[in-house]
Amino acid sequence: MEYLFSIIFVLIIILVPLHAVISRRKVHPEKHGEKVYWSYTVSLMISGLLLLLYLVSVAGVYFSGISWPQVGSMQNIVLFFLVPGFFFQSFFLFSSLYQRKLPDRRIRARLLSVFLGVIAAAQIGQAISTVSMQRFSLACQPLVSRITDNLPDPCAPLSSYISLLPPGSADSGWHLWHDTQSFVLTFPGRSADIDGSTIYYSSQQHDWTIFHNDSREKSKEMEKLIQGMKECRPGTDS
Repeated sequence: MEYLFSIIFVLIIILVPLHAVISRRKVHPEKHGEKVYWSYTVSLMISGLLLLLYLVSVAGVYFSGISWPQVGSMQNIVLFFLVPGFFFQSFFLFSSLYQRKLPDRRIRARLLSVFLGVIAAAQIGQAISTVSMQRFSLACQPLVSRITDNLPDPCAPLSSYISLLPPGSADSGWHLWHDTQSFVLTFPGRSADIDGSTIYYSSQQHDWTIFHNDSREKSKEMEKLIQGMKECRPGTDS
């Protein structure tokens, strides 16, 4: 998948300046001969291809992002390039087909595309974080229920929890802390930098929380929750 997106990225980098050069031939196709008509046709073809590439890339970032909870992501940053490009190429295609000529003045369209694209990219990034957390909490519900059922000593059947872990999390470094009445379950999350984030479920709060590892306030909140609790180490029954 990463190889495919690398190819798409290279294609976009090549096609964007190529499209800018060819589409400068702002001619009416019905008033010129075949020698200049090609610029109109080729511009539309490249614009359509770019629109498709932007759409596939945004969809790829979205579905990749919702696969695991995150507090920001380097992939999400790419949205601020892809989404404005998608808006501009949509305008270019619609205007060209409707007017039967390449758009003459594009600065307003570019500015509007950037404005709308930045807003849309931020909303998509927020949606990725929200949906990924919802999917994760739903996937973890059987595990949470099993641990709850095994209180006050959830460590005894620890190895049986492996089959209930969300896909791809068996080796992620998950941890379980507990006392006789409650527990805290933690997983590592993603972030836009190397510090990462932490995802945890508190049976006292009956909710999942995710925070960036740079947040001292949130870290202290979790430390307070696990204070005095016993840690169950994955891979052991003690």
